[in-house]
Amino acid sequence: MFFVIMKKMIGRTSVLLAFVLLFLSCSNDIDDSIEISNKTVTGYWLSVTSHECVINLNSGKRKDFEEKPNGSLSFKLYEDGTCIKGSLKGEYKLLGHELDMFLTYIVNENMKSIERSVIDVYVIEDITPDKMVISYITARGYSSEENTGEECRIVYTMKRINY
Repeated sequence: MFFVIMKKMIGRTSVLLAFVLLFLSCSNDIDDSIEISNKTVTGYWLSVTSHECVINLNSGKRKDFEEKPNGSLSFKLYEDGTCIKGSLKGEYKLLGHELDMFLTYIVNENMKSIERSVIDVYVIEDITPDKMVISYITARGYSSEENTGEECRIVYTMKRINY
């Protein structure tokens, strides 16, 4: 039973890694001249708008949906590499335009406190002193039953809030 579970976990992790690599290799709308460092991303960021776009990975065609007000995403990034996203604390790493947040939280299971973790991966498309545009990739159509060759991105425009 253990090996079956591990096999599924390794398979799903491999698929997720393939999605990230596919996204990074297919993305051509990112300005490589933008300086991204712990110093430039430090601050309290709040989303002001968001929109979804669907990209067909086979044809490269992109369909953007209407941009809407959205204040649901916020996080604090500190210059020392630590971060807070909602009630989750952790650290972040910058890999080029990629912003990886490694967050932890505590759950209670069977009268025991267990630490869990989650990794959020965003791509920084643009950044200025008071604005950051980031994408969050949500895979779509890659289940074993259906392979549409599409990925969905949620693109957030973030505003830096003085803190």
